Amino acid sequence: MGLEFSAAGRLLLSKQEEMFMLTNALMPVALGILGLIAAFLVYARILQTPAGEGKVKEIADEIHLGAMVFMASEYKRLAISVWLYSV
Repeated sequence: MGLEFSAAGRLLLSKQEEMFMLTNALMPVALGILGLIAAFLVYARILQTPAGEGKVKEIADEIHLGAMVFMASEYKRLAISVWLYSV
């Protein structure tokens, strides 16, 4: 069974092969959208929960501050790396 080509040089595929290729092309997009929806639902659920009171809130604020400082330092390093590689 060899490959068949049209007069214009295009590969001729059966309807089943075309559908299979279309399904394979759209599957990652569909799963990506599904993942974004799931992430949004988890995010919305977390926002609905109470932040806590007293000592729990203080500890959560300290953890958040530490995470933001860490992210700022990571972004600085990333920016320097991107600049160095782009020059």
